[in-house]
Amino acid sequence: MRGQWVYRAVVPPERLVTVVSFLDDAGNIVRHPASPTWPLEVLNAMSLVEQGGKTKMVLHGFPINATDEERATFSGARASMKEGFTGTLDQLAAYLATIPDRRRA
Repeated sequence: MRGQWVYRAVVPPERLVTVVSFLDDAGNIVRHPASPTWPLEVLNAMSLVEQGGKTKMVLHGFPINATDEERATFSGARASMKEGFTGTLDQLAAYLATIPDRRRA
């Protein structure tokens, strides 16, 4: 599975906005391989804020240029996407915890 992220806004260190799509081998935008009604484009807005000495990430995703059916498909998959993002970010946190903090060295 291939993907594409087109950056719409980068505001270091607080905000990242992208349009995310799946691609075929030739680089053409296609639907999710497991869903014939998946939206072709999803706008993701990530905000990063300091909270209690840690970074809190808030991610919002919305289908764009989508039909009602595509929006319904996306909405119905929110729980699964949350689980997937959480698992991925938990793995990232575990990896980052293995890297020495050079600020304390």
